[in-house]
Amino acid sequence: MVNIVIVGLGYVGLANALFFNGHHNVVGYDVDDKKRALIRQNICPLSDASLVDAFNKSLSTLNVVDNPETSYQTANIIIIATPTDYSTSNCGLDISSVESTIKDILKVNQTAEIIIRSTLPLGTTDKFIEQFKFKRIAFIPEFLREGSAFSDTLRPDRLVIGACEEDQPLLKSLFLNSLGKACPIILTTPKEAEAIKLFANSYLAMRIAFFNELDNLANANGLNSNKLIEAIGLDSRIGNGYNNPSFGFSGYCLPKDIKQLTHDFGEVPHVLLSSITKSNEERINYIVSLIMEKHPQVVGIYRLTMKAGSDNMRQAVISEVMKLLEKQNVNLIIYEPLIKETHYQGHKVINDLQVFIAQASLIVANRSDDLIKSAKEKLFTRDIFHTDK
Repeated sequence: MVNIVIVGLGYVGLANALFFNGHHNVVGYDVDDKKRALIRQNICPLSDASLVDAFNKSLSTLNVVDNPETSYQTANIIIIATPTDYSTSNCGLDISSVESTIKDILKVNQTAEIIIRSTLPLGTTDKFIEQFKFKRIAFIPEFLREGSAFSDTLRPDRLVIGACEEDQPLLKSLFLNSLGKACPIILTTPKEAEAIKLFANSYLAMRIAFFNELDNLANANGLNSNKLIEAIGLDSRIGNGYNNPSFGFSGYCLPKDIKQLTHDFGEVPHVLLSSITKSNEERINYIVSLIMEKHPQVVGIYRLTMKAGSDNMRQAVISEVMKLLEKQNVNLIIYEPLIKETHYQGHKVINDLQVFIAQASLIVANRSDDLIKSAKEKLFTRDIFHTDK
């Protein structure tokens, strides 16, 4: 049993804290006072279905601290899972929170293994190793999905460990002892691990964009998108994942990761990758044009969350659709049970579903579900399979 400190208790950090808690002495820290207070009250601070379930079933209370310095001093492993948002001014991910955390750690502990799970630009871990003259900094990317953050951490498809060769056995053993199932383990360099993360998410974004463009053509030519996608997916080389048409890919990870990878290419040829974001933008514009063709008097926006099982509204594609509809002076109303206020961004929130359905002349849903089926005649969606997978 080792002492582990988790810095940043968002989806990634909290999933890792619950993953190791019970197996090791785990201490969590987050800059958000409210989040720490909720955890101390044994309340999961995030509405992610798998995180809530794991949190409630946890055999031991997660220990959180208001100041991590003392915990750093006695830590054997420190996992950094702080946000690395995309900065438009710098044309890249903002790594300042990761950098400052490493700096704070090394002030009081020069022996612990530092594991970065925040997404990084290509070559960042090596730069940190050189900058701080400290070899024991590893990059272990996460591949979790919101809505299943803990289950994806417990039972990953693969584990990629980017670290110096002498630290790889320790890190492999650390994760193996807590995994819920065996999985392939790739031992590699930090830089290659960074590339794996960025390319994996960029491929998912590309795949979503591909099937959305298929849906564009099918809609314009009176073709059945369902039949096209089903037949294409039966090819074992293609498969059935990430093929459900949507208004566009969105959320916290895919948009920023494809932008970062495109930036990392620099002058290296990358026509395909550079077109993915453009394809997504065009898809959103096309969706709005289809909505406007129906000349709706009142558009009802059904759910603002990015996907089922999550409370995350950050950069959800429906928000981009709303912005474009606002520019067309469309009257919008919203159904979103997670919003308790009567208005959101100037639009009326109606969380009585039947009242919402009655007042909307057209209901727009990126993802439909059983609740909204009763409004089928008013429903505008491109969702076929009712899944984000």
